[in-house]
Amino acid sequence: MRPLARPGFTAVLLTALAALSLLACATLCVLGVEVRHPVPVGCLLVLPAAWPAAWASHFYRQRLVPRRRAAAGQCVACGYDLRATPERCPECGAPAITST
Repeated sequence: MRPLARPGFTAVLLTALAALSLLACATLCVLGVEVRHPVPVGCLLVLPAAWPAAWASHFYRQRLVPRRRAAAGQCVACGYDLRATPERCPECGAPAITST
């Protein structure tokens, strides 16, 4: 299984900006400052949460799904059952990875 790729500069920057926007919103609420936005505040709270949700989904697909497939005796690339051909996947040609 290939190692999990490190996030790029853009991903780190967007995550940091999302965290800072939530921190700024929370600080303004605690101080009692009323801020009028041209969009509903719910949208401002949902948008920063979209990036961590997308990252979690990507992490699940890239890391946990291949582990589950290998443990079940399936090809990690396509999910084909490898009980009959344990060396190589007949569907996609990928070499079989044995789970430890």
